[in-house]
Parts: sequence; structure tokens; C-alpha cells
Amino acid sequence: MNTVPKPKFSVSARYLGPVFTLDGELTKSNQNLVFARNGIGKSFLSRAFRYLDLYGQQEDVSGAALNLVSDESTDGSGSFAFSRGTTAMGTLNLQKAGDAVTATVNDTIFHVFSEDFVQEELRERKYELDGEIENQIAVDRSCGGRR
Repeated sequence: MNTVPKPKFSVSARYLGPVFTLDGELTKSNQNLVFARNGIGKSFLSRAFRYLDLYGQQEDVSGAALNLVSDESTDGSGSFAFSRGTTAMGTLNLQKAGDAVTATVNDTIFHVFSEDFVQEELRERKYELDGEIENQIAVDRSCGGRR
């Protein structure tokens, strides 16, 4: 039986925070890990995914252009795209002037659990932070159905 291999994921960004130009290819796996030194732009990329998540849930994405586009953008615009092969799964076109945001999501659900997400969810629910929260990252692999 011939199965067509899944194409790889890719991410593209222009003028998002410190990311001036990015055209990166990820793996074809459903989970990818992105790591880099501090100040490279990981948080801006996660915020772009978060805006796609909000847009897909029909939530307000105003503020995206003002929060994401680099001050160094000569025309005040920025963009973000997440694709699998030639299929765009989510895009953001951002214009600082007027905080204009054009977003598309192609039947994709984005789950983003970034620091921004946690803070928004805690604030919305009026949780009181006691200063004893630990940040943890768990990396796991498929366990063959066992948990």
C-alpha cells in the first residue's frame, strides 16, 4: 500500500518584533519544538499563533498589529504565515496604521499555552497569584496508547 508522505510544516514571518525575516521549515510531525536564544523572537512567534487561535475562535484580534509589528518596519507592516506544504493553515497580515489585521485560518485549531495565554486566563478569572508558581515544560513522546 502506497501512502503519500505528509509535507513538512513551515513558518514565515516579516517584521514581527525582532524577527525581520524568517522562512523556516519544520518537520512533518504534528509537534515541533522551536528554541533559540533570548531576544530572538520566540515570544512574538507564539503571540502570532495566539492571534490565529483567537481569530479561529471568533475572538477580537484588535491590537495584533500594534503588538506584533516591528518598529523597524519601514512601511509599518508585518506578516505571519503557518503552512503545511503549499497549504496555508493560518496567516496574519498586519498594518500598524489603524491597527489593521487581516487573518485567515484554514480549518485549523491552534492551541497556544504561552505565558501571555496563562496571564490572560488568570486575569479573566481573577485568580490571585501567590508568587509560588513554577514554570515547567514537559516534553514527551507517544507512549503507544498507555498513559
